[in-house]
Amino acid sequence: MGDDLVKQAAREAEELLDECIGSSRSLTSELSPPILHEGGLIAGLEWLARWMADKHGIFVELDAQPDASPAAEDVKALLFESVRELLFNAVKHSGAKSVLVSLRRLKDDLVHLVVSDTGRGFDPKALKLGGISGGGFGLFSIRERLELIGGHIEIDSAPGEGSRFAITAPMGKPAVSEPQALSAEAQALDGHAVHVASSIEGAKIRVMLADDHVVMREGLALLLGAEPDVEIVGEAADVLRPSNWRVRCTPT
Repeated sequence: MGDDLVKQAAREAEELLDECIGSSRSLTSELSPPILHEGGLIAGLEWLARWMADKHGIFVELDAQPDASPAAEDVKALLFESVRELLFNAVKHSGAKSVLVSLRRLKDDLVHLVVSDTGRGFDPKALKLGGISGGGFGLFSIRERLELIGGHIEIDSAPGEGSRFAITAPMGKPAVSEPQALSAEAQALDGHAVHVASSIEGAKIRVMLADDHVVMREGLALLLGAEPDVEIVGEAADVLRPSNWRVRCTPT
């Protein structure tokens, strides 16, 4: 009887792990799809339009100039995330069935991105007063991040008249393909070579195992260890009693 219970618990744990790993991979892909980094912003927005239609039933029309995709990875990622946030806001607040996304290249190496809809609209002043639940913080974050790279966002909306969000940002320069020289501090770090890994390609899901049964932790570690894109960074016991935490971490 005891062995049967252990086997059943192990099977349930394995099924749960498979589900969690699948969800993590799916979430990673949705937050930063590989096509965005491999094919550029336009390809990423085309993927996003299909994803929004499949997941949320909203039609996204994309009108983009072929030469309007930013070269800099940080600008490309920020614009993609901004469009995604604005589309989520449209789903949650505007009631619109379709959204237009346009991308243009301006003079002085600037990119102009507009997200507009004919939904119920809102009073932009309500954003400053915190009157729009959930949407205000996302727009504030977009504005702050754009300002850090020399860009800005303009909001044009009114109740019953739809919304228009216009983003202007620098095109940026492409990443240098040649290896960059390490700083003196990095070169002198314990006399060891320093390896700078890509934050996207080859990145692993880092997992902290937490369970008060050592056998269960070992079983989970064995199952997860078979996954090539999962890295176990530590184990913790007695997690339900914060005053008695015991944590073992693996240096990275």
